Amino acid sequence: MRPFLALFLALAFVNPAAAADASAPAKELLEIMVGSASDAGGDSDYFSEDRLNRLFSDDFAKLYRAAWKKQESDENGGYLLGYDPITMAQDGCPIKDLSIETLDDQGGWLPVIARFKAFYCFSDDNKDKVEIRQFIMVPKGDGWVIDDIQSVVNNRVEGSVKANLEELSK
Repeated sequence: MRPFLALFLALAFVNPAAAADASAPAKELLEIMVGSASDAGGDSDYFSEDRLNRLFSDDFAKLYRAAWKKQESDENGGYLLGYDPITMAQDGCPIKDLSIETLDDQGGWLPVIARFKAFYCFSDDNKDKVEIRQFIMVPKGDGWVIDDIQSVVNNRVEGSVKANLEELSK
């Protein structure tokens, strides 16, 4: 009986962030991406105030707000990034073949990998091209939040939303 009690107590005091679904914030954004890329369109505000507070790290949200403030002071108006932060393009096809995978802990952060086809309707050259996005998840409170969205090409990070926000906030 004691081994079961020890196991129960160990599970009862597991770090809540470790027990939470680390991919949940990324999945919410990916649902928005799928909806906004569909023929019907949909909600495409990845960075609403509610989502900034719930789905993103404090550091990411701070950079986003600083970049937006800088853009407003430059009177540029319009979209902050000029592209969809997940497809990393201005235009695309309805998303297909979406898959999501949470990888192992990388020493305080978790990568959530999304694979999808977004440009197959443009040409035969793109019909089998798979886009890879890496969501950098960090613990916050009792769950996980997004600290960056990165484009991965040939196993290398080729683009970072957070780096773009840093540049825009200067």
